[in-house]
Amino acid sequence: MGLGHTGEGWCRLDEGFVSVPHTHPGDVVDVVVGPFRRGRAWANVERFVSRSPRHVDPACPHYDRCSGCVLRHHSVAHEAEYKLHAAGEILDRYGPEFAATIPLDLVTTGVRSGHRTRGRMTVEVRDEQVHIGLRGLALDRKVVNIRDCPAQAPAWRAAMGWVGEWLDAHVDEARGLDTLDLRLEDGQVFIAGPDAPWTHPNPAAAALLVDWTLRALGPCSTALDLCCGTGTVTRALAALCPRVVSVDEDRAATAAVAALELPGVEVRTGRLGVVLRKLRKERVVADGAVVNPMRRPLGRKQLGDLAHFGLGRVVYLGPGAVSAAKDAVVLTELGFVLRRAAVIDLHPATSQFMLGLVFERMSNDTAG
Repeated sequence: MGLGHTGEGWCRLDEGFVSVPHTHPGDVVDVVVGPFRRGRAWANVERFVSRSPRHVDPACPHYDRCSGCVLRHHSVAHEAEYKLHAAGEILDRYGPEFAATIPLDLVTTGVRSGHRTRGRMTVEVRDEQVHIGLRGLALDRKVVNIRDCPAQAPAWRAAMGWVGEWLDAHVDEARGLDTLDLRLEDGQVFIAGPDAPWTHPNPAAAALLVDWTLRALGPCSTALDLCCGTGTVTRALAALCPRVVSVDEDRAATAAVAALELPGVEVRTGRLGVVLRKLRKERVVADGAVVNPMRRPLGRKQLGDLAHFGLGRVVYLGPGAVSAAKDAVVLTELGFVLRRAAVIDLHPATSQFMLGLVFERMSNDTAG
């Protein structure tokens, strides 16, 4: 038995692997096993016969049913150990040669309660009752009510209660909702519409992400800010570099960055590969780049022209660790050397983490 890619315990039966959420290696449990698909099945825990000494109190009334903070039964230290191990395995399997041997940092606040300031909840009406939360761990995947989730910031939790009470009194309106995007910004709580720009759900962890990124990148005269989103990293780059070229294909995102009116920041909208080719034709030269894509790998089509800007260092911020490792292979093929990596823990108590990668341009001596 071991831990799977979402932090669940697993064991092997004759039919295949069985994944058991909220368990540790060494637990003895009674379970109900769901159907096997491609040699794997998920199971519900009916009863713990005995627990591994690694279990800690999850301190959440919804933990046994919710699919959200699935690592709350791990200690902070064991969660860090799990994520560092997972990152190393991903780099070893999907990354460039020797990637698993490079130094691996951990960037985390260590705080697992009251940290979330934004979330998109599913709304489901069952038996005339309004449920607002996340899909449950049960095999039927019904929504679990988490109006008092301990991961939520206090003001957001209070707002979830108010909104829930209103929907309880207006069930017909609740039936017309699929999701509820609730945000806390500048001390104000509001419901965001479907076109609202993306914002970090964990501001404290996002601040550590920016700090690590700037230290990894170092001083630059001109920086490429690629897949810039709504400007989380852009603001910091503008304070560090005299010139920043920010690129994103999302027009709403680049409009948000342009609206900041940051000195020295030039905003471009379009597919990354297309914009990079245009910048190359304009003979733009840059000494550093930050690449922060979505969860899919960019690939050589989007990254290929990075080899032509004179970049000394590239910092890649990958929300999808496997995708980041695959793009690391592309960057090494373009002549960059992977020097460091980091697990950036934006979502504590979950199995998710961002993989930060630091590349340096291969010197002629090294290339020879």
